[in-house]
Amino acid sequence: MKVKEGERMKFWLLKKEKGITLIALVITIIVLLILAGVSIATLTGDNGILTKASEAKEKTEIASEKEMVELAIADANMKGIENGKITKESLQKALNAQLGENKAEVYDDGYGNYTIKINNTNRDYEVSRNGAIIVAKQVKDENPGVLSGGGTEENPYLIESMEDFIYFSNEIKEGTTYSEQYIELNCDLDFSNPASYVNSTTKEFGDINKNGKEEELLIELTTGRGFYGVGVENDEDRENKSFKGVFKGNYHTINHLYINKKKGENFIHVGLFNVNFGTISGIELKNVNINCNSNVGICCGGIVGNNKGKIQECSCSGNINLISDGNKTSLCGGITGNNNTDGKIYNCFNLSNILTKKMGSEVNYNGGIAGQCFNSVIENCYNNGNISTVHTSENAVDIGGITGSVSGSSIKNCYNTGKISLKSENAVNIFKGSLCGYIYSNGSISNSYYIANEGIGGIGYSEGTTETILGKSEDELKNACSFLGDAFKEDRENINNGYPIFTWQ
Repeated sequence: MKVKEGERMKFWLLKKEKGITLIALVITIIVLLILAGVSIATLTGDNGILTKASEAKEKTEIASEKEMVELAIADANMKGIENGKITKESLQKALNAQLGENKAEVYDDGYGNYTIKINNTNRDYEVSRNGAIIVAKQVKDENPGVLSGGGTEENPYLIESMEDFIYFSNEIKEGTTYSEQYIELNCDLDFSNPASYVNSTTKEFGDINKNGKEEELLIELTTGRGFYGVGVENDEDRENKSFKGVFKGNYHTINHLYINKKKGENFIHVGLFNVNFGTISGIELKNVNINCNSNVGICCGGIVGNNKGKIQECSCSGNINLISDGNKTSLCGGITGNNNTDGKIYNCFNLSNILTKKMGSEVNYNGGIAGQCFNSVIENCYNNGNISTVHTSENAVDIGGITGSVSGSSIKNCYNTGKISLKSENAVNIFKGSLCGYIYSNGSISNSYYIANEGIGGIGYSEGTTETILGKSEDELKNACSFLGDAFKEDRENINNGYPIFTWQ
């Protein structure tokens, strides 16, 4: 039977005996629209029918998801209040009731808020402890990708969007060190949230994640290798392609930093800033996801990979994972991997969990604040993150809540509440301490504290100087402000489970 051209679609539909699927319906609609003279561009372009339909669908999903989160918060408010605040446990229980088991997870971000992650959509919702959903503000930047200002202390360069931050990173990688210049972060940034971008779909920054494709900026920064860090990743012209200025974070948050380095790639220093020769202050780095698999020596940290400058009043939370099977030293810490010669860290804290696996023939250094302290200083810092190491090398491992080892360095006025875990199969020299794994003869630690009865002492082994290194009960440590010093204050809002916090928090 010969079917007229206009009847082909009807004939095709009539042949289906069991109805039409959703896919068939969509195809049918597209074909009918094309026959009616609607172009492909009208269907699929940025303002096309299908694009708009997809955006509308996503908005509906988000609205529904947000409503479920709000219902869970209301339920938690009625059933799980402690000191006037929602507890993590009650919020998790309420979410399980609303969404089902294992559909959402609650994380205490350590800053007085909770982060709710919806597992199947990978969306996050930040919730204050009084039950309000915190909505990210859309950045405002008239000239994204170009820093306004003059670089002086009175008129600093301003970072006002994610585009500005990537531009700033690229400039340093190309040799602009910003020596003796001032840069200020003027807003919160979230690598995974379009609100932190003027245009999250721009492709002008190229193939950042090194997957061979130029994709939208948000996708580049949150998939593949992710962000490459500020400055060079290796030792090729490190002195001239690393940060040397003054960076003031102004206590803004940088959320969802994603770095994913794989074996065989040319990197040694890994962090938000790969190497620092300058001064970095006031950055609250939240929910980091850093993963490194290396067969060479590596310095991996949240704020800085290799620090030869000053870091003050900064913090890090999330997860840092390092696998190393090379015959070089590996160093991993929450604030910096290596607090190197002339490095100084003041008034910082780490909440990130650190997991390392060492299979090569060299030493493994891990700590909550710094993997190693070499000819440097750490003062007034605390760690609440858990530090875990699996060590199959025949050489030594040094692991501690503040730092793995201290050589030619001093540490004072610090405390640790994080758990220290070490599994070793072949290591000859194992040194783990709640504060520090190994203190060399020219190193010192003083006036620092840890929770007793965790199965390990404060110092793994010491050839150096120790003074007032004490294990405390949880209650005693919560009342430690009087002997930790003026940098600390009582945690009256319970943002740190009652343990001392900084005057800047």
